[in-house]
Amino acid sequence: TEKDHQMVIEKIGSFNSFEKREVFPLPLKSTEVRISIAATGLNFRDVLCALGQMPNAAVERLRLGMECSGIVKEVGRDVTNCKVGDRVVAISNSCFATTAVVDSAAVSFLPECLTFAEGASIPITFLTCEYALNHLAKLKAGERVLIHAATGGVGLAAIQVAQRIGAEIFATAGSDEKREYLRRLGIQNVMDSRSQDFADEIAAITEGEGVDVVLNSLSGESITSNFSILKPFGRFLELGKRDMFEHTSIDLFPFRNNLSYFGVDLGQMMRFRKEEFQKMFGLTMLDFAAGHYQPCPVKTFGLADVGKGFEHMARARHIGKIVITTDHPVNESDSDLTNFRAKFGTGIRLLDGLEVFDRLIRSEETPANVVASAKPLNIDGHVEKHLSNQTLDRPIDTEFRDATTNTELALKELWEKTLGISTVGVDDDFIELGGDSISAIIIQTFVEESLGASLPLTSLFKNATVSKLCKEIDASLGAVN
Repeated sequence: TEKDHQMVIEKIGSFNSFEKREVFPLPLKSTEVRISIAATGLNFRDVLCALGQMPNAAVERLRLGMECSGIVKEVGRDVTNCKVGDRVVAISNSCFATTAVVDSAAVSFLPECLTFAEGASIPITFLTCEYALNHLAKLKAGERVLIHAATGGVGLAAIQVAQRIGAEIFATAGSDEKREYLRRLGIQNVMDSRSQDFADEIAAITEGEGVDVVLNSLSGESITSNFSILKPFGRFLELGKRDMFEHTSIDLFPFRNNLSYFGVDLGQMMRFRKEEFQKMFGLTMLDFAAGHYQPCPVKTFGLADVGKGFEHMARARHIGKIVITTDHPVNESDSDLTNFRAKFGTGIRLLDGLEVFDRLIRSEETPANVVASAKPLNIDGHVEKHLSNQTLDRPIDTEFRDATTNTELALKELWEKTLGISTVGVDDDFIELGGDSISAIIIQTFVEESLGASLPLTSLFKNATVSKLCKEIDASLGAVN
């Protein structure tokens, strides 16, 4: 088999100088994860580094590729949020490669409803927008937000985040085609990002009030134009790094209106607020699993053609995200999802499924008793499965009281075996222990065949402890006798 390798640009400024370099795996630290990469997201920062427009370009050219998706290949001894074989997305360095080593705090699950290419397009764009708009600016429903370069990966992610919040969106883009694309998304206020006229247009539309938040990726004179349309208590979110690294000065006079300026750097949040970042990452991926967010349009290039991907982004003609894919076999498995979408579209979202279920249980034709077992995703994306073949500790805090009668002892042992709980108390609630309709049927059958009591299935849910169910059984047997 081919050895692991990385694509490295040999000559700064020359996108056709990418070459393959063999990667020699280093031992994992206790909190690290080794990922076999399926796809890597390309970001504008990568292009700036490759063009020598970022500090330390000579070193940074060896670390291109900031986000990826793939399969967990190995985990450190202290890693708890993923295991070997999991589908994941991650933020790291040097991801234009076949493998990556990532701190476990920067790894999250990839929902089954997304391809690896879509997964690789998500972390930087959506986490940047979540951090900027929700954590820093605290954008609220009804407020106005201006999103510059809105057809790029970050811009389209910002639109979804702002729409979910309920903000009024103003957007700019650099071509007629891109502006028309934004209008098709339902955004009414669309302007030219390559002209300073956007400030006058927004002032006219808002009758001089301006906007509450600016998500900025422009540079130069545009900074001043942005400040001119910020309302009192407005928030300016700086995504671009060029002005910062060039020590650009700004006029402080607009800040008399209680303006706030935020330099948005996701990397520092990962480094200095690791737990908060990991939680935000997990919740964002849950939003994708639930259908709150959808991946942006993705254009893919193969790893051997990574230079062509860089050139395509440098021309700024694309809409959405550019992703570089490897020839990892898992990418072929995505074809099943692609074929499904070709026939049936994207299917129904989790939220749509819940709505259908709600209609079902409210229908007059629904059976009198409906039992459902909710097994939601946790923040790591794992299903909380019922493990009947494993023995677990009691998952609830009910004060323990042991069985005292033969009937209680028989039911207690049955519940422990059926639910996979090591010790069940007679006052522990069946549902809280993880009981579902299948477990209930098993217990009902035992009660009928071994104890001779004929009880409807609903009795277990009305008398959801061993103690209460024993009283129901005794009453049933007493009535028969």
